[in-house]
Amino acid sequence: MEHDGKMPDSADPFDRLMLADSYTRMSILLDLYADPRVDRMQWFRTLGSEWSGCDNVSRHKGDLRIIFDASTPAEREAMMARRR
Repeated sequence: MEHDGKMPDSADPFDRLMLADSYTRMSILLDLYADPRVDRMQWFRTLGSEWSGCDNVSRHKGDLRIIFDASTPAEREAMMARRR
């Protein structure tokens, strides 16, 4: 049975990523971007760490272009920062 990735509102919004597979991860990340509870810098850091686990990035290129065009240099740097 396929899961829709929805979690209760009281849960940490990023918990939804635990239910994601490589084909649903980017959609969930984009939903999180629109979630007012999500800190923008945390979102960019998470996008950077989850990026390589997404198999359909090109499907979302329009949305990603809009996000990247509106992002600050600090947000883009947070996405590209090395993870320890």
